[in-house]
Amino acid sequence: MPRPRVLRLPTFGVVLDMPDLSPEIAKVHLNRFAKKAMKAALEHHHKKIIPQHFRKDAARRYKHTPRQDKYNRLKDAGYPLRGRRYTSTTDLVLTGRTRAWFSVPASGKITVGGSLVGGKKGISGKLAMKMPFRGGSGSEKPGQWRGGVTPRVMKAEYETMTRGERAMGAGIFHGKYWGQVAVFRKRRKRKKTKPFKHTYSGRKLL
Repeated sequence: MPRPRVLRLPTFGVVLDMPDLSPEIAKVHLNRFAKKAMKAALEHHHKKIIPQHFRKDAARRYKHTPRQDKYNRLKDAGYPLRGRRYTSTTDLVLTGRTRAWFSVPASGKITVGGSLVGGKKGISGKLAMKMPFRGGSGSEKPGQWRGGVTPRVMKAEYETMTRGERAMGAGIFHGKYWGQVAVFRKRRKRKKTKPFKHTYSGRKLL
């Protein structure tokens, strides 16, 4: 049995004991299983974990950067923006546009690369998201923002994962990966035990 490999993801690691399959099968099938499992873990994070960053308790749970008292008072009283006033007591939420956008599947771009077998860096996956306003990617130029919580800080906040969430992501990866391996093994076993039939001189032999 080959030694276990550690897959390093952006926010959590997964340890796999490689099944005892031929190298040809491993390269073709196991890499595909791993990529599907990685995509499933990232899709779950987008759908189930990201929305939790826009709840009232997110500041404590994810250790957000403290907001300035003046800013909090403005949000509480009604923050003026584009001729309207928006009231909110939740970090990362002002108009609610970012929260709504991040709940849409199209707001997250998932990329998965690398190889579980035959590669040097293992499998890697990334969930890229951009807030729906200018500078929402989190990239900043020197001096572009003056104090306060910048888009870069906000991006770091909604990308933060708790230890439990990292474990959950690894668990989803494990479950999806080994589920595919089990189905493959079952099909391969059934194929091997299929009766062999051959016709010779007009007689059917089993």
